Amino acid sequence: MRRKYWWLVAGLTGSMIPIGLLGCGGGGQSIIPNEFGNETSSFTTPAVTRTKAQAEESDPESGSAETRGRAVATRPVVAPTLISPLNDAEVVRGQGINFLWDAVVKGKKYMIAISSSSSFSRQTTYVSDNKGTALQKSFKTFPNIFPEGRTYWRVRASDLTSAKPVNNRQWGPYSSTGSFMLVNVSCGTSTTGTLKGVVTDKSTGAGVSGAKVKLDTDQEVTTDSRGNYTIRDVPVGSRSGLVSKSGYLSNAVPSTQVSPRTCVSVNIQLTVFNSGGPPPPPIFP
Repeated sequence: MRRKYWWLVAGLTGSMIPIGLLGCGGGGQSIIPNEFGNETSSFTTPAVTRTKAQAEESDPESGSAETRGRAVATRPVVAPTLISPLNDAEVVRGQGINFLWDAVVKGKKYMIAISSSSSFSRQTTYVSDNKGTALQKSFKTFPNIFPEGRTYWRVRASDLTSAKPVNNRQWGPYSSTGSFMLVNVSCGTSTTGTLKGVVTDKSTGAGVSGAKVKLDTDQEVTTDSRGNYTIRDVPVGSRSGLVSKSGYLSNAVPSTQVSPRTCVSVNIQLTVFNSGGPPPPPIFP
């Protein structure tokens, strides 16, 4: 009886050898019994899986809040193009202003920087409207932290909706710099208005800097680097004046009606003085 059982075990063992050999010859594949019966299923060794850190690096918007805070912009983002306000536009302190710019490819968030310095050595940053996704930043009342005078602004974009203004690695390059004039008063009062404009070279159309614009009220200003001038608190009524600049023939400010609380634009052209010709006749305002 013992011999009978021994041959039975040996027989079963011998019948299992071919099955084991089948499992050794598949390389990357194996044949295993299916749990539902005699059917068999094949499987392949899976590809190497990325670590969590690698996955978050390729998709910075995923992962924990901590890893999102460390995420950096992974795809190129170009600089936006500024639309408004136009350079030299006048913005009255205490009134509203709307900054506008163009969208950029892959831009998901936008940030605006404002400074009283053209070098932006000190700047204040804001994300755009709609939590940074809009192409504008609106102020019902422009912040009074900026002094009167020329004010500068620029915009940059990020491909991360979680980008933080303080993390430079999460943002693309800044746009070109725009500027506007921040003033404390409006165009005038019930008895005054404002006269403004540009003095240009008649032959080239370029702005003439350093030209003197003097009204018949004895109010006088000098044009800036682009030829712009602004004379505030001009008494209401018909006004005229004279524009002069070394190397140019003087020209008159034409008679202009100044109305209460109104900004009136008067552009003036100057002609280069030709020393070889006769002296020009005097011009009186």
